[in-house]
Amino acid sequence: MIEKLTLALVTAARRLRPYFQSHQVVVKTDYPIKQILRKPELAGRMIAWLVELSEFGIQYEKQSLKFSFKVTNNQAEYEALLAGLRLAHDLGARKVSCNSDSKLMVEQLSGTYQAKDTLLQRYFHVVSHQISS
Repeated sequence: MIEKLTLALVTAARRLRPYFQSHQVVVKTDYPIKQILRKPELAGRMIAWLVELSEFGIQYEKQSLKFSFKVTNNQAEYEALLAGLRLAHDLGARKVSCNSDSKLMVEQLSGTYQAKDTLLQRYFHVVSHQISS
């Protein structure tokens, strides 16, 4: 997985070279790309990618979603969706495609199921409002 992510980063750097050269690029991920790229026993192509990426001075920051409160799986699914929608909004995204493995949440948002739990009803309304704005 790390190799695929690194290849995606290299491909983006190649295609967006002027942007990478003129702006500070910060990669936020919960994968240890920076630590992997520092290992001396890397495979040949990974070393080549490391050299290629090193010219851009890319910063790597750890980013993961952690809740400071107890949640159910359904609440966690809604929180993750909200975090993604807020991030997309902050980045100015005009079109967003959301995927989820939570059948309950997907069916609630599509109108097939009705949220019965009061907390999930609140999440439903917040997400619906976020989607419509």
